[in-house]
Amino acid sequence: MGHVELGPNVFVGDRVLILKGVVIGADSVIGAGSVVAASIPPGVIAAGNPARVIRELEDADIPAEAERVAARFSANNGSG
Repeated sequence: MGHVELGPNVFVGDRVLILKGVVIGADSVIGAGSVVAASIPPGVIAAGNPARVIRELEDADIPAEAERVAARFSANNGSG
């Protein structure tokens, strides 16, 4: 019960606290500074203290959002 499980393609923002026993579902996004005290379903954006689901991601959102984040990361790091 003490382990944390992250599904594939999960994005966790800066300074997130994930409590023991939490499962974060695939393709979910956890907002920066959140405290995740309960499991998060797949395919959602969650944030807050305690973290709660803000909205569900559509299948079309996931690749587009991943590309947008990757492009911003590359631009900020001068590698692309």
